[in-house]
Amino acid sequence: MNPTIRNKVHTILQQRRAQAEQNAKRKRAELYTQCPELSQLETLMNSVHIRRSYLRLGKELPEGIACKMRALSPELLRADDATLNRALEKMLARRTQLLESFGCDERAFEPRYFCTLCNDTGVVETPSGTELCACYKILLTKQLREMANLPSNDDNFEQFDESYYPDVIDVPKYGVDVSPRVHMRRMKERCEDFVVHFTQTTYPNLLFMGRSGVGKTFLSNCIASKLLEQGIPVLYMPVSSLFKPFSAAAFASEEEKETLLALRNLILNVDLLIIDDLGTEKQTATRYEEVLEILNTREMNGRNRPCKTIITTNMKPEQIFDTYGERVASRILGAFDVLPFYGDDIRLKKKEY
Repeated sequence: MNPTIRNKVHTILQQRRAQAEQNAKRKRAELYTQCPELSQLETLMNSVHIRRSYLRLGKELPEGIACKMRALSPELLRADDATLNRALEKMLARRTQLLESFGCDERAFEPRYFCTLCNDTGVVETPSGTELCACYKILLTKQLREMANLPSNDDNFEQFDESYYPDVIDVPKYGVDVSPRVHMRRMKERCEDFVVHFTQTTYPNLLFMGRSGVGKTFLSNCIASKLLEQGIPVLYMPVSSLFKPFSAAAFASEEEKETLLALRNLILNVDLLIIDDLGTEKQTATRYEEVLEILNTREMNGRNRPCKTIITTNMKPEQIFDTYGERVASRILGAFDVLPFYGDDIRLKKKEY
């Protein structure tokens, strides 16, 4: 992993953890100010715990602790173990009562971490051992996206507005025997189904085909947003940036090369890769091999774990064959579930509104 990116992720996690712990300390101080009895009670309880430990070890209590107990509850300074236990039970009950009077419970002094799975450490314990937490993976993906100048978005399925699609059947115009509205409602459902079955290795990749402005990028972004909510790493790559880590790495500086190689590794291995606008990139002599490497590597990875790809394109099947050749076209059209998009240019409709 790129050290710069790794350090950024670790810094964010450390800041989150420190902020949560600082907030807990501030909450404690506020409660102590509002209720001095609670502060004294906490101090005495801590002293009694220490007194009990020293008593069981047969040792004298340090003078500093003894002074606190002498000031707050001198009768406990020479109490036996049973008496100390009873005193702690009473103090604990009183502590609970005081907290409840301020609308708090026993968790009032605990840090409220951003991620409750790992407490902002970035790792979780599983039956198979220690693993990176979902929050770590999300931060990693976001850092790499930022370094690659990738656009952010907040598209989600709830924003899907079927009214943008015509509710009339016009086979000559749209090429489908139902209205674009009915058809695109089905496409949205297919996309939602892709999210539900994402972890199934046998579930196919998706190929969105259709003219510009009919919602291909929007629905791919909706899928990305939903998976990121579940802690699944996603990388959105406009095709204009997709091949840079493959073609430019050899001519880059050492620092740039490290970043490009990290991005290349993510393109080949991230759980979901979205390639937007395939076919609009500049064609080069090496483009065929680069596309093939991406598709083949991700296909092999996907046999054992989720490693899926979504491609959006304005091209028709025959244009994919003409542009990339039979071997690449067969990889795309054979290993992807083709979702045709129909309708009018939504961007133009939005301008009209």
